[in-house]
Amino acid sequence: MMNEEDTELEHDAEQSNPTIDMVDFIQNAEFNKASIMFNDILSDKISDALDQERIAVASNMFNQDDEQLELDLEDEQEGDDDISDEDLELAAQEVEDLVDTEIDDEDEDQ
Repeated sequence: MMNEEDTELEHDAEQSNPTIDMVDFIQNAEFNKASIMFNDILSDKISDALDQERIAVASNMFNQDDEQLELDLEDEQEGDDDISDEDLELAAQEVEDLVDTEIDDEDEDQ
């Protein structure tokens, strides 16, 4: 017991496949319509392939940026290891000397 609505849905589902429609047009010698269907099918496939490639390229760009940032951070951290304890002590002593000199200069000005 199918009503008209169910029959229309089945008919639409059968005709919704553009490849089958194109073959039907070819069998019925409707070559202009078949050509249009072929171009539409091909256009859709090319568009889908281009979209996928755009996604892949964008994904690679952003992943490379993240990887490069991680590498840069690692290089900075490795660069910090190059400073010896002796260098740190000398820098600290220089800072202390500067602070002491400034304090002495302030005391003399008063």
